[in-house]
Amino acid sequence: MDPPTPIINEAQGNKEHNNGNPLVLLSGPIIRSCAKKYGATMSLYIQEQVTEELHDLAFNKCYEELKGTHKFLTLMEAHVKMEPEFPTYGTPKPC
Repeated sequence: MDPPTPIINEAQGNKEHNNGNPLVLLSGPIIRSCAKKYGATMSLYIQEQVTEELHDLAFNKCYEELKGTHKFLTLMEAHVKMEPEFPTYGTPKPC
């Protein structure tokens, strides 16, 4: 059997090849401390992904609920701006 090529051996488990990505598991035997660090890193990554997904779902829900609000707010702003222009019937003007 031929030995593996040096390119493959150098690429596996090489920090330069992994670009510093902590989610890439190094090749070779895994010691307990490395397994703990990797497990903690994976847990944090999963927690961040779940949190991001929940934020996206909440944002989309709010967006759907507030979709028509922009038109309503524009009408309210226009009403407030035009209100002083309306004549005031029934209220006496000060002398």
